[in-house]
Parts: sequence; structure tokens; C-alpha cells
Amino acid sequence: MLEVMNLVLKLSNNGVKMIFLRQLELSTFNNACAKLLLAIYAYLDETERKFIASEQRRG
Repeated sequence: MLEVMNLVLKLSNNGVKMIFLRQLELSTFNNACAKLLLAIYAYLDETERKFIASEQRRG
């Protein structure tokens, strides 16, 4: 989760503008709400990847 946040901040600080087509509110990463939403989505993605990996290990 922190990797995603750090990557987005680093890209934003270097002048890269990201546009999220399905969630335009995330395209402006300068408010607390957008940062919170991105953190939640990153957490959910990380949790889903761990779940899928554990299911694949079980067979």
C-alpha cells in the first residue's frame, strides 16, 4: 500500500499528471479525500492479491 502512495507522490512531484478515467476525483491528488481513497484502493488490491495467492497455493 505504501509503495503505491509513494509512487503516486513521486510521479506527481515530478510533474506527471495522472488521469483516472473511472474515478476523476483521484486525478487531483492534492486533497485529503483523494489520498484516502487511493490508500483504501491500494489496501484492497494488496489484500486481494494475497487472497488469490493463498488460494492458488491450496490448489
